[in-house]
Amino acid sequence: MAPNLVPQLTAAPVKTQMAPNLVPQLTAAPVKTEFPIFISGEVVRGFGRGGKDLNVPTANLPEETVNKALATIPIGIYYGWAQLETEKKEVHIIHNYEYDFYGRELKVCIAGYIRPELNFESLDQLIAAIKNDISIAENALEKEPLLSLKEHSYFV
Repeated sequence: MAPNLVPQLTAAPVKTQMAPNLVPQLTAAPVKTEFPIFISGEVVRGFGRGGKDLNVPTANLPEETVNKALATIPIGIYYGWAQLETEKKEVHIIHNYEYDFYGRELKVCIAGYIRPELNFESLDQLIAAIKNDISIAENALEKEPLLSLKEHSYFV
């Protein structure tokens, strides 16, 4: 396993409180996981909801690849870097691709944890939470030591 380049306390919130008609309030609690975590695989089709319903396109790796690589960490929302063949971009995927990339290899470096997976009372709450997740990820990835992971030898 690669050395833990990310301080444990950079992990984002894991406790939530849900109030009607509100986005869940997040409170800080570290996840005891060693980062970074590296996984790769061929991009496969998902349900198609991310881009159509949420305007947040996603890239899905085969379930068996993800299950094997992430079996020991909590289900949740994570952030990191990704490389689609030779293009390195943030995972969520924040970069706005103008094309589908099914069948192409995607390499992912998971750098930190944002929050657990949650159920939302409305689509608007989910979209607000996703926008907040993106903001957390962008802020974390623009600082060291996470910024240097973008140039990690894994992506060569």
